[in-house]
Amino acid sequence: MSFDIMLQRFENGQSAVFGRRVVDEIFDPFVVHRDPSFMRVKYPDRSGADIWIGEDEADISGIMFNHCGGEQFANAFFELLRRTGSVIYWPGGGCVVADPAVAEELPARMVQALGEPKVVHSGRDIFEYIIQS
Repeated sequence: MSFDIMLQRFENGQSAVFGRRVVDEIFDPFVVHRDPSFMRVKYPDRSGADIWIGEDEADISGIMFNHCGGEQFANAFFELLRRTGSVIYWPGGGCVVADPAVAEELPARMVQALGEPKVVHSGRDIFEYIIQS
């Protein structure tokens, strides 16, 4: 996908944080380039992503992904979604969550704009919903 895909965490309709260590645990083994606000990951199956994470903070509320796809990256993306209790959304599309309880935490304006989040069970599900939107 060459457009921007966002992952963000919310609590009670407000932006919330999660530990950057989760991001590092999931993606560090596959980082091929890094600077303070960006990392590029590549996987053995030739999948990967450009990840815009902001400054090197211990806690973050959201991440932007682009130029992403492929099975191994999708699996890592799903793991990040699941472990952070976040939502993934994209321009002109919809949004997905791994845990139905996360939908209750989203801002009402977001749900009105993007529709009710779909619950995904895998990285493949994430990209299938993006393609369908």
